[in-house]
Amino acid sequence: GWGEKDWLSVGKAECEWWGITCDRQDRVVEINLANNNLKGAIPDEISFLEYLQEINMSQNAINGQIPEGISNLYFLELLHLYGNDLFNKEPEDLCYLTNGRLISLRLDCSIKCDCCAECGAPNRI
Repeated sequence: GWGEKDWLSVGKAECEWWGITCDRQDRVVEINLANNNLKGAIPDEISFLEYLQEINMSQNAINGQIPEGISNLYFLELLHLYGNDLFNKEPEDLCYLTNGRLISLRLDCSIKCDCCAECGAPNRI
């Protein structure tokens, strides 16, 4: 189950959901659902949110592969998916994002990532 029970409340627009941030044009720009007991795969449709700047779904129980479409998110600056059960490798074109806006890319160390500066959770002091 989800850590935040009412994040998909009936009658609320996406921009009112817990963990979702939108810009002034009501476009989803941030998904922050870290440590929220998420289970299952990341849907391919995440790539339809073309204005996404941050995706943080770290420390959950997400499984499967990282959707290929994430590498098409031109405005993406932060992608944190560590602490999950993802496998294989990063989407083929994900490293191209690091040449643009992507500033922070953190995946589990078990995922082959040619462009990750670090893998796993950030060090805590």
